Amino acid sequence: MEGAASPFRPLLYNGAMLRVGRCFWAIVIGLAGWGAVWAQTASKPSVVLVTIDTLRADRVGGEKSLTPHIDALAGEGVTFQRAMVQVPITLPSHASILTGSHPLYHGLRDFGGIRLKEERETLAEILKSQGYSTAAFVSSFALDSTWGLDQGFDHYHDDFDLSGYRGVGFNAVERRGDRTVDAVLRWLEQEGNAASPGPLFLWVHLFDPHDPYEPPPPWKEQYAQRPYDGEVAFTDHQVGRLLEGLKEKGLYDGSLIVLMADHGEGLGEHGEETHGFFIYNSTLHVPLVMKFPAGEYAGKRIEEVVQSIDVAPSILQVLRIAGGRRMQGRGLLGLVRNGRYPGRASSYGESLYARFHFGWSSLTSYQDERYKLIRAPRMEFYDLRQDPGEEDNLYEAKTALAEQYDNLLEQTISKFKNREGEQDQKHAEMDEETRQRLQSLGYVTVSAESGSDMDDVGRADPKDKIEIFSKVRRATISSEEGDLQRSIQLLREVNGKDPDIYSARYLLGLNYFQQNSYMLAVSEFKEAIRVFPESADAVHALATAYLSLGLEEEALLGFEQLTRLEPERPRGYVGRGGIALKEKRLREAEQLFRKALEMGDDNRAPVGLGRALVAQGDLQQGLEVFLSVLARYPNMAEIHQLLAYTYRQMDRPQEARRHQAAFQRLTGSQR
Repeated sequence: MEGAASPFRPLLYNGAMLRVGRCFWAIVIGLAGWGAVWAQTASKPSVVLVTIDTLRADRVGGEKSLTPHIDALAGEGVTFQRAMVQVPITLPSHASILTGSHPLYHGLRDFGGIRLKEERETLAEILKSQGYSTAAFVSSFALDSTWGLDQGFDHYHDDFDLSGYRGVGFNAVERRGDRTVDAVLRWLEQEGNAASPGPLFLWVHLFDPHDPYEPPPPWKEQYAQRPYDGEVAFTDHQVGRLLEGLKEKGLYDGSLIVLMADHGEGLGEHGEETHGFFIYNSTLHVPLVMKFPAGEYAGKRIEEVVQSIDVAPSILQVLRIAGGRRMQGRGLLGLVRNGRYPGRASSYGESLYARFHFGWSSLTSYQDERYKLIRAPRMEFYDLRQDPGEEDNLYEAKTALAEQYDNLLEQTISKFKNREGEQDQKHAEMDEETRQRLQSLGYVTVSAESGSDMDDVGRADPKDKIEIFSKVRRATISSEEGDLQRSIQLLREVNGKDPDIYSARYLLGLNYFQQNSYMLAVSEFKEAIRVFPESADAVHALATAYLSLGLEEEALLGFEQLTRLEPERPRGYVGRGGIALKEKRLREAEQLFRKALEMGDDNRAPVGLGRALVAQGDLQQGLEVFLSVLARYPNMAEIHQLLAYTYRQMDRPQEARRHQAAFQRLTGSQR
């Protein structure tokens, strides 16, 4: 409600008080800059949301705490002792935090290939509509604007340089926390010199505790035997820098500050080294702290179970802003004030990782303050009070009680699932270069294209597959690090135990392809397609391998199948255009490349189009196409070579020599 009274606004606004107030705020503005305007003179307090990736709840607080700055914030705020996330994966968990809705509803249930639909209203959109300036600073490509979480933000600082990564997944594409905090503080300083309208909503995401654990000095040396803890301690230091910067800008005392993790980390519990595969509380239980404006409720601790989807509606509740009609979480202000939570305090959890990437069963859970049920082929039921580590499965001993919790789980799914259907997913638009780099060695598009079939009947229990999963993970890391032989060895072992794992087949094919062993690659890509016939990635890879073998007819069949599988994406048309160009069917090639350009952003499409135009004698139009590519990719060696050739054909030797020199500089070639 625009203009609604804030509980933190001074009550006296008459006569001398107003004049004194004006003098006071003039002094504040002079000392602290416009950041103070954001926090103090606006009708509503500013909001700062800090999300820390992969931070376990047991690493915060305690006598030997790794997090003195977070602990200090908790001392001035409210600590929620039993906060649970809905999914232990970065992208869908943040989508739940920002939309206040279950992954069942918002549709991001895995970590790539799809983006948040525009209809899924975010906290930033609501606050922006209420006059807030909105800014976000994220530290991992897993939260890049490609995936749609930028909805509602005036400023979204992602800007990840993918050029140094060779086809790896999200984990490698990150920005260290000190650089993210530097960017935040610079932005606050720059924005503080301008009259920013309204209060501020600032989201800062820090990624460092995520694997691989590589803390910088001196934390690297201090925690040499515990690198994860070193990353946590380093991140806490950055939180301290951020909070100090907020204080200097007058954005601390009067602001609502929320700090939480998006999920925890397995660290070997239940055999899970990292996160995402299981849904035990080692990865669902997270720290959650809310510091209220003016330090209200400081030092309070809440024992009730709360959920990550409660954060956004709680922020709106504190700000007295109506909105979030589609939010499925509950505001926590009443719980903070009165220690009471209307209705049952419970939490839903899920992981579809094993289902989407390996064809095994999905996992869902329902827990309250005492018991937790995990729905799996072999059901699990735990007494969290007696067994917080979830080691003693009581399902057989307490079947009747467990079935009641299974019914509650089913009611939760039925209540909150997306009523538009399981296939309500929007593919992320990205250029082909990005798509190739971020296929994550087989994972990204699998999750985007295999989510419609949610039938788990007859599928393997992930508990029985953790060893195989760990081998695939190690094989993926080895491939990312360039140790192809080690990766190949591990994947052969996996295929010997389970021949029907798409990810293993596809990754093995990619490894062979990188070794120029194209026939072996063809064999593995065929196996991947056998396991997952609708995989556009595997079809594309198979067609490309055929092309590398000089088998244009087989490659063309593959690219034609690709255009049928993904008729609105460019790469099938690009592949067909390349073959037509090679076979001198120039007009057809031109039409195919133009079609590809209509489909999306693929840098090979304009390159192919320029080639087709030049080959047909249309030098000027071909030149213009090449120059448009150069403007976007100034360090693309191929485009300099093509420009040199085109300029020579146009009898413009000076420009030709300049681009030939650029080509030689970029490739080290003396040709």
